[in-house]
Amino acid sequence: MAGLIRGNELELAACVGLVLGDAANQSTAYCLELLKGGIPVVLSRRALSADLLQMIPDNHVLLAKLCAFYPGSTAEINQLHHRCGLPPLDECKALAEEAAGEGDLFSAVKFLLLSPEPEEALQRGIDFVKEQLSGSDWTVDGVQPILDLMSYIRTDRLVLTRLTQARSELLILCGYVGALLAIRRNYRSIVPALYEYTR
Repeated sequence: MAGLIRGNELELAACVGLVLGDAANQSTAYCLELLKGGIPVVLSRRALSADLLQMIPDNHVLLAKLCAFYPGSTAEINQLHHRCGLPPLDECKALAEEAAGEGDLFSAVKFLLLSPEPEEALQRGIDFVKEQLSGSDWTVDGVQPILDLMSYIRTDRLVLTRLTQARSELLILCGYVGALLAIRRNYRSIVPALYEYTR
């Protein structure tokens, strides 16, 4: 499967993984996630992406990322939310506030990204990451999931002029944490470029 994935034979790798079953669950999930990323933005293709992601166990965050990144009309977005088992746009803001009240920042950011005003997720998430980085006991694993989630904000919102500072901060934080992840995963060749970009 690893050879097929490296060779970009993702459909074959997914089929092999499905046949192998539990022994290949992690590789199959990774392969299905890669396959989803190569599908165009058209809603019908997004439905196919949702179907692929639903084959992965513990897929809730992956489905939320798929929906958060989709730039369609309100009706199209709600249709995709329904297909993925997520609440409609108008309910997500209230769910975000409820999660924030319970101290669950990850869920709050996730539901804000799925709401009609996803840009609110950026400031909340960035403030959290900056607060973590100002302490001495932070870890990459403590900040990476929230940065990864925020990076799925819709591009049409991220490029708004009023989000220039938040966009810059998100890119800087992602570059810095990405460089640390690259070191951990032995992708040393990209580390200097990431640190130069972050600087």
